[in-house]
Amino acid sequence: MDSEHLRLATEAARLWPEVTLPGGAFARYLSERLLAAQDDAEVALIQAHAADLYLACACVLGNELAIRKLDELYLGKLAAQLGHMRLPAATVDEVRQRLAEKLLVGNVKLSEYRGAGPLGSWIRVCAVREALNLVRSNRREVEPEAADTLMVGPDPELDFMRQRYAVAFSAAFREAVAAMPKRDIAFLRLRYVDGLNIDKIALLEGVGRSTVARWLVDARQLLLEGTIAQLNGKLGVTSDEAESLARLLRSRIDLSLHSLFKHVG
Repeated sequence: MDSEHLRLATEAARLWPEVTLPGGAFARYLSERLLAAQDDAEVALIQAHAADLYLACACVLGNELAIRKLDELYLGKLAAQLGHMRLPAATVDEVRQRLAEKLLVGNVKLSEYRGAGPLGSWIRVCAVREALNLVRSNRREVEPEAADTLMVGPDPELDFMRQRYAVAFSAAFREAVAAMPKRDIAFLRLRYVDGLNIDKIALLEGVGRSTVARWLVDARQLLLEGTIAQLNGKLGVTSDEAESLARLLRSRIDLSLHSLFKHVG
C-alpha cells in the first residue's frame, strides 16, 4: 500500500466525518481495487470516486450509519429512478427490499462495486436489473418460443424457413451460446435482456462508450457466426439454404435476442 493510496483514503474519509471505520480498513479496501484496475483510465475513475467507495466499504463492514446513509441517498429514491418503468408502488417497494437484501446481506453484492463510476449510477443499474427480473418472474402470459420470435415474418421464404428449421435453430442457438466466452454473454444480456443502453453499460464497466459498442458488435457477430455454423453442421443444407439462413438471422437477430436469451436460462 503506497502513500498515494493512503492519501486518497484519508481524503475520502474526511468527506464522511460521521462514518468512522477501523484504522486502515478503507485504505486496504481502496488499495485492493486500485491494484486490480485494468488500466490507467480505470485507476483514474476509482480515484475520482474514492468517496463513494468509502461509503460502500463502510456498508460492507456493517456500519449502521453508513447503511442509513445508503438508504437515504440511494435506495430511498428508487421510485423516482424507476419511474420510466411505470411500476406499481408495491412492485417498487419489493424491488427496494430485494435490492437492499442483495446489497447488504449474505454475500453482500455491494462489495462488487469497484468505484469505476458513481455509486448512485451503479445502484440504479442494479435496481433496474432487479425490477426487470421481478417483472419477468411475475409475468403470467405464455410467451412465444424463441425460434418462432426470430423466424416469424410475412415473406414466404421466411415462413418456410421458420417451419422447417425452428427446432434446429433453437438447438443451434443454445450450443452457440454455450460455446461463447462468459464475458460476451454477459454484455449481450445487459443490452438485450436488462435493456441497458451503451452509455449505461459503459458507466457500469468503467470504460468508454466506443469500447462497449465494439464489445457488443463483436459478441453479436460471434453469436451469429456460431449459430450459423451449428446449423450448417447439423442440417447439411444446400449452399442456397445456408445463405438464406444467414440472411434471415442477420436481418432479425437484433429484434429477438431478448426472447432468445430468456429461453437459454
